[in-house]
Amino acid sequence: MSVHLQPFRLLPLLLSSALLLPACAPSGDNPPEVTGYTVRDSAGVSIVENTEPAWGEGEKWSVTPEPLLSIGEVDGPDEYILYHALNPIRLPDGTIVVGNNGSQELRFYDGEGRFITRTGSEGEGPGEFRSIFRIWRLGPDSLAVVDLQLHRISVFGVDGRFARVFRVGGGSGDLLFPEGMFGDGTILVSKSLGDVGDFSELGPVRDRYEYRRYDREGELVSPLFTLPGSELYRGVGSDGSGFTTDPEHGIMVRVVAATGSWFYCGGDRFEIQERNPEGGLLKIFRLDRERRATPQEVFDDWEERLQRMRPQARQVWGSVPVSEMLPTYEQLIVDRRGNIWMAEYRVLEEAPVWQVFDPDGHWLGSVTLPDGGRISEIGDDYVLGVWRDEMEVETVRVYGLIKP
Repeated sequence: MSVHLQPFRLLPLLLSSALLLPACAPSGDNPPEVTGYTVRDSAGVSIVENTEPAWGEGEKWSVTPEPLLSIGEVDGPDEYILYHALNPIRLPDGTIVVGNNGSQELRFYDGEGRFITRTGSEGEGPGEFRSIFRIWRLGPDSLAVVDLQLHRISVFGVDGRFARVFRVGGGSGDLLFPEGMFGDGTILVSKSLGDVGDFSELGPVRDRYEYRRYDREGELVSPLFTLPGSELYRGVGSDGSGFTTDPEHGIMVRVVAATGSWFYCGGDRFEIQERNPEGGLLKIFRLDRERRATPQEVFDDWEERLQRMRPQARQVWGSVPVSEMLPTYEQLIVDRRGNIWMAEYRVLEEAPVWQVFDPDGHWLGSVTLPDGGRISEIGDDYVLGVWRDEMEVETVRVYGLIKP
């Protein structure tokens, strides 16, 4: 359950979108002179403390007020009606690939938004899906599609032809969550250790996530290690049985993989960790900010929702407290030039504000993106995602990214 009131918000368990990215390059054609930070070294790890944004007047990035391209209609041909669409990506030739969960298929559109072809259907056979979750670019001519329900990854050509399928971990029975793909095609996965039936500690607790790296065939490459995970709440129901759930506005972990490293945010501070594929800590960069207190309107809204629940549900959810402090962020993306975008956590009708860092961890400034969308990819001069309006009509949109 969520108190968030903006359209098209995903549950906390749906972790950050991950992108396959080219090698990091300097931010923008004429990067600003970066000030307002200090750097120190701690046991070989660079720690960047940011106090002021680097962008000055006339240097701030923004997006076009209207989309440059929009795919999706209320009425029309079936191929233009989207339902539970997610994670669109843009290929080098401008083709946009969309995962449409309503029909369990991949749809391909050209750079003008015209339908090209589709592939896949609902099922468990080769080239079929039960739950499309992510689409990654796998080299110059392939796509990797993550199916959460079937716990497998299907590989397609950029022309939509099915190539092969594999399971990360070889179908060992572990519920492994694919987080992202590195430039060499190896895959970063996580596994929650929190919900294991241990109710010796009740109330808000932090999960632990195991992180592992697998090759293109689903075989283990790097040994596992653990980091703090998202916040959980463990309680006991009226019948004496234990339950575990995600508390309202609990701390959320976000992870995104880039070409040769990956980024981890613990959610309880304005901090991002950069790690190598084996998990070694490379860099930490921080914003000089504190977590926000949860607004009273959020508590009031939660109480109203409790009163509308059935008595049995109200008894359970009424025992789960709303967090007194909000998480620091809710999404993490690395753009095509290696800049790191961190979406601030928001409630009620707050605008979607993203903080942008360059590849060295210097804070450039903030960008406000169009409301109502879930961003999946940020290029050198565009922002791509799925938007849902008040009538629940979905559109895939491309906005121009303006860099003065």
